[in-house]
Amino acid sequence: MAAAILLLVAVFSAVALQMLRGGEREAALHGLQETTRASTRLIDRELGSALAALEVLATTSHLETGDLEGFYNRSLQLTKRPLTWCGFRPGRRRPGRAAA
Repeated sequence: MAAAILLLVAVFSAVALQMLRGGEREAALHGLQETTRASTRLIDRELGSALAALEVLATTSHLETGDLEGFYNRSLQLTKRPLTWCGFRPGRRRPGRAAA
């Protein structure tokens, strides 16, 4: 009788442990999915910002007049703005965002 009870406890423990592992795995996968979504949004925003900067440079009058020095100076102005991807650095946060 004691052996049967011990066997049932062992089986219950194995099932409970397996369920716990499955729950932890699901939680970890959910966290990875959320991180991937956030990273994708950030990369998409960065690419949009870079595209907008290139469109500004492409439509500048400096190109039409052949003023390469003026074009160069305008491109320097666009590159001096803060880059949001710096938010990935440890210990740094993006401007205008609250620290997490």
